[in-house]
Amino acid sequence: MRPASVGFQCPDCIGAAEAGVRQPKRPRGRSVGPSAGGFGIRLGLGAPTILSALVVVVGILDLLTGGMLTQLLAWSNGLAAQGQLWRALTWVLVPGSVLSMLINVLMILLIGGTLEDIVGNLRTAVLYFLSALGGAAAIAVLGGAGAASIGATAAIFGLLAANATLKYRQGMDVRPDLILFALFAVMNLVFGGLAGSFVQLFGLLGGVIGGFLGGIALGWAKGAGAARDRNQWLLLAGVTVGLAAVTAAGVLLP
Repeated sequence: MRPASVGFQCPDCIGAAEAGVRQPKRPRGRSVGPSAGGFGIRLGLGAPTILSALVVVVGILDLLTGGMLTQLLAWSNGLAAQGQLWRALTWVLVPGSVLSMLINVLMILLIGGTLEDIVGNLRTAVLYFLSALGGAAAIAVLGGAGAASIGATAAIFGLLAANATLKYRQGMDVRPDLILFALFAVMNLVFGGLAGSFVQLFGLLGGVIGGFLGGIALGWAKGAGAARDRNQWLLLAGVTVGLAAVTAAGVLLP
């Protein structure tokens, strides 16, 4: 027995009672910390930091080479139709300007850090590039033969969609995600990221769809432990194949 504010408590009884309390679920089965679901920049050798570093390196090299990496990595319906399919993943690594690079890095660290807490490093990176593929698919289908685009905006909106989907699955408040979504959209409108053409809007829409589907794959996978992990990867693979097929159809079919 141990003293309490009123009378005494039995440690064994308290432990048994706490064991019966249902804890919030996470897609990978890890316990939810006090900061889970909240936005915050977390520095370290995780996926958000690596992705941000890639954007910075590509952005600086692109500026130093006069746009050479833009020509090599940007999404282009016409070039993709010629077999340059890597562009479906690499176009979200090209920021286009110093200001865009800074905004992209901030948002990747802010949103990616939250996802990293929920699903881990590898899945966070997969969600980023799955959103890129979703954006490329939308541009391929809706943008026309000459459509082209760069920028991490589509992937960032995809991360936001995935984060909101996973938080909804866990019964958490998604209003902060919606607010950040609106703020980021306004930022892009103010600085011209979304106002330049409908192609950018198509890419954003596709990124949101890709992130949303990735969030469903992780959040609604059946099973527990290793079986759940396997099912998550199978569902992510299915989403990837589906988006790749839509992309290929968009650039190859008349």
